[in-house]
Order: sequence, then structure tokens, then C-alpha cells
Amino acid sequence: MGNYTIAIHGGAGTILQSEMTPELEKAYTDGLQQALDAGYAVLDKGGNA
Repeated sequence: MGNYTIAIHGGAGTILQSEMTPELEKAYTDGLQQALDAGYAVLDKGGNA
């Protein structure tokens, strides 16, 4: 396993905190984690950024 730095952008626009349910927040954070995991897997196999 290598050491990598991956930056992701959580989307464009505004999500008001008053509209953020725990379920919606979990869906967003799960999606961001999936993006990080996919990027790491590519880099870990010698792929390019």
C-alpha cells in the first residue's frame, strides 16, 4: 500500500442544513467514501490520477 493524497469535491450548489436529514447526509458521505475508495484502488494498482 502506498501513501496517496486524494482530493474530492462534494458537489456544486448549496444544501441547506435545515434540509439535510441524517439519511441524506449518510448518502452523501457514503458516495464520497466510494469515490475515495475507487481512486485509491486505481492508484494502488499503479494507475494514473
